[in-house]
Amino acid sequence: PTSAAQATDWDDYYQAPFPLAFLTRRFTTGMLRRIVSNFASHDQPVSVIEFGGANSCFADTLLKTFPAKMYYAADNNSTGLRMLADRKDRPEAVVPIHVDVVNPAAELPQAEVVLSVGLIEHFSPAGTKVAIESHFRFCKPGGLVILAYPTPTLLYRAARYVAEALKSWRFPDERPLLWPEVHGVASQHGTLLYDRVLWPLVFTQRVMVFRKQ
Repeated sequence: PTSAAQATDWDDYYQAPFPLAFLTRRFTTGMLRRIVSNFASHDQPVSVIEFGGANSCFADTLLKTFPAKMYYAADNNSTGLRMLADRKDRPEAVVPIHVDVVNPAAELPQAEVVLSVGLIEHFSPAGTKVAIESHFRFCKPGGLVILAYPTPTLLYRAARYVAEALKSWRFPDERPLLWPEVHGVASQHGTLLYDRVLWPLVFTQRVMVFRKQ
């Protein structure tokens, strides 16, 4: 388990995001919008769960991409959830909900789309496995599970080395994941539809999309 000294300070992260975060978020938001447009059903309003969604920067755009009856921003960080709840421009469909992805509440409803960006890598291998399984647990059969996580390309390792040397790296518990670890768990619950490495982010992320069995 990650000690308190080694854990990411999420309160600090939500209150003072990385200066260039708006650029990476913009790119990732566009990617999510295209994925949902291509793979999600548009026949009727759907519901969404974003694990790690405190103060979500994706909800507004995704709600414009397809009709959503409910968008659950599920997180266990009270600061980020409070910031989302206090946002004046938050659509009524976006509901902040306190949930721990490695110990989720059974009352969290299933949704047609379940996603996370930069979440499952902040745990031990055992915790990552549980986090991935939680995505499928709360996804309806035939629904989409979208997992975006850092992967240790040479570019990622070089960029992180520089960030750590400059003492600007803020995610001490981030554990970049390899394809077999994620696919080995997710493929037990769904079929892989899409797989891409997002090189423009520099701290390279891989996005994998599964259709739940």
